[in-house]
Amino acid sequence: MRAHGRTARDVMTPNPVTVRPDTPLSEIARILEERHIKRVPVVDEQGRLVGIVSRADLLRALAARPPEPTAASDAELRRRVLEAFDAAGLVHYPYVNVVVSDGVVHLWGLVSSREEAKALELAASEVPGVKRVENHLAVKPAVPEI
Repeated sequence: MRAHGRTARDVMTPNPVTVRPDTPLSEIARILEERHIKRVPVVDEQGRLVGIVSRADLLRALAARPPEPTAASDAELRRRVLEAFDAAGLVHYPYVNVVVSDGVVHLWGLVSSREEAKALELAASEVPGVKRVENHLAVKPAVPEI
């Protein structure tokens, strides 16, 4: 009966599924798949139509994305962190050990100041592939000169 209507009201889908402009593309893809629909309206905070995302739009967006870098092994990440320390001039730390586990860098050992500890943490955190840095470094007490 709806297919034979004379106005939009007669054939439209009432209460259509909508998304917001900040909805992640993965969520939109899930909605399209679960609802068996080919496009979804995009509405703003007031419910006004601001666009439509189609399956073709999703495919174009996915095709245009740069490939994600392959995950580096923990040994490779450790090597890159040590290279970053070297490049930043942070190589004179014989009492610092770098341990990487599942992409998380753990810094252990002794440094002369909190500034040195933060510099090592920052250098490690900027290495591509590092998920986060756990800074376990301790500041060694200054030894008075005699």
